[in-house]
Amino acid sequence: MTTVIRCLSVAAVVVMTGCADSHSDNKEKEENHGHEEHGNEIVIKHEQIEKLGIKTTIVNPSEFQNVIKCGGEILPSPLSQAVVAAKSDGIIKLSAGINEGVEIKNGGVVCSISSAGISGGDPRADARTQLTAAKQNLERVQKLYNSNLATAKELQEAQVAVEMAKNAVSGNSSSSVAVSPISGVVSQLLVASGSYVTTGTPIAVVTSSARLTLKASVPQRYFNEFALIKTANFKLPYSDKIFALDEMQGHRLTAGTMVSATNGYFDIEFSFVGDGSVAPGSYADVYLLGNPESGVISVPTKSVIEEQGKYAVFVRESKEHFEKRPVAIGRTDGKRIEITSGLAKGEEVVTEGAVYVKLAGNSGVVPEGHHHH
Repeated sequence: MTTVIRCLSVAAVVVMTGCADSHSDNKEKEENHGHEEHGNEIVIKHEQIEKLGIKTTIVNPSEFQNVIKCGGEILPSPLSQAVVAAKSDGIIKLSAGINEGVEIKNGGVVCSISSAGISGGDPRADARTQLTAAKQNLERVQKLYNSNLATAKELQEAQVAVEMAKNAVSGNSSSSVAVSPISGVVSQLLVASGSYVTTGTPIAVVTSSARLTLKASVPQRYFNEFALIKTANFKLPYSDKIFALDEMQGHRLTAGTMVSATNGYFDIEFSFVGDGSVAPGSYADVYLLGNPESGVISVPTKSVIEEQGKYAVFVRESKEHFEKRPVAIGRTDGKRIEITSGLAKGEEVVTEGAVYVKLAGNSGVVPEGHHHH
């Protein structure tokens, strides 16, 4: 009899323990009510989808431009730089506050030049002859530049020569001031206060950020595709934004026709209008864009997640169900990325908030701290 009672007691404990475990499991499921995962399937409640700002789009094959990825840098455009030159012989005195990196307005005084006590004839004796020759040379170089037969550097040098000749003509033999012909930033100071200068001597360089140049260095193995390059996108190391030249009044300038003997690269340049966030002198990742190819499946780059060298996207199977789908990727233009396998026309892929779907799948808990605006 005692043995039977003991057996019944043990059975009761087991049943109670089982009930407690079952209750604990149910409680855990209730706590994770916003998310469930079954293999590659992730379930997120509709209210959580709205809160996290998860958005999707239907996959449709479309045009995708051929891409060459390379390095490059942002340079001041020769059309947005001005050289401030001396208008007379004399000793210069920089204006208060004039230093490299300082902003200056159009007509702002860079320095004064005093020729008191300096003997000599009229420094403008042959200035008009030099100006005529400089203008003729600029016209010649401008035509070559427009035909892609002269470089941006050659055009800039011709423009500087004309500016120096103009200053020499308008100078006087007693005293003068040197002013900036454009609004911008003093990018270079070429002389110091107290220096003696002659008429036409460059004193400073002022750079406007209104128009800039993107210079890309292209490996020589892409020689056959070189002529097909139309435009470009680029990314800067201090910004997550992908800049598109087509959206910045960009156009292609002269391209080099010879491979560098030292590094085996071609140079190609684009001119564009800056928005104030692109700093001259910055290095850039460049995506050169060529002829478009039709029928390509692509998604925004932020749709693709990478884990240990493998790539995936999240496909929406129903209102609250998502599938983690392995994919193979191809080219990228910085904004979108080609999907070579794993996605089909008509499927619905996550385009915004993929990171939150990933976190939900990995942790089993839908993130609570994000508020979508």
